[in-house]
Amino acid sequence: MESERVDARQANNVNCLPRRTVTGGLAGGGALAALVAALGARPIRVAAQEATPVTITGFEELGLTVGPLFSTVVEDLPSAPVEMGLTRVTSQPGDGDLDDYFTFPGPVLFIVESGQIICRCGTAEDPCIILRTEGTNEPAPPVPADIPLGPGEGLYIPTNSPDSFINPGPDPQVELDLTLWPVGAQATPAPSPTA
Repeated sequence: MESERVDARQANNVNCLPRRTVTGGLAGGGALAALVAALGARPIRVAAQEATPVTITGFEELGLTVGPLFSTVVEDLPSAPVEMGLTRVTSQPGDGDLDDYFTFPGPVLFIVESGQIICRCGTAEDPCIILRTEGTNEPAPPVPADIPLGPGEGLYIPTNSPDSFINPGPDPQVELDLTLWPVGAQATPAPSPTA
């Protein structure tokens, strides 16, 4: 898809582009959007990542294992039609800006695969949720608190919640982002919630 290649090249020319802005530019998928639309606004549960993936019952001869990444209940799905995107995003040391906030037109869930990241997101009234490898979820402290995350940890960012990040290094940070946004919607710059 040529439009996806153009979006990625444009994103590479911006130094402090939030990673979930890139995610939003690459999100898509008509069949997945239809699936989300069929689910409506009911909560969705996903299993938490476990330290040791479990074998799928009945498929042992195939050698399949399952290692779910995170678990949370999603209640703020946008109205159909919805674009659902699953994107692997890599940020380099120093990428991001903790004072550069964005909001998103639908929920964002991400899990860190490698490296480190520091995020600031959510408010006391509408907190982000920290997703931990051992399966425990907890409300994140609101902006301006720093939320350090490493491999196997992530965040659920509710619709229209302020969010910022920085990769403190020393290594690249790789994450998987899941977005559920209205068709054609993008992330929007937001003023600092502490101003």
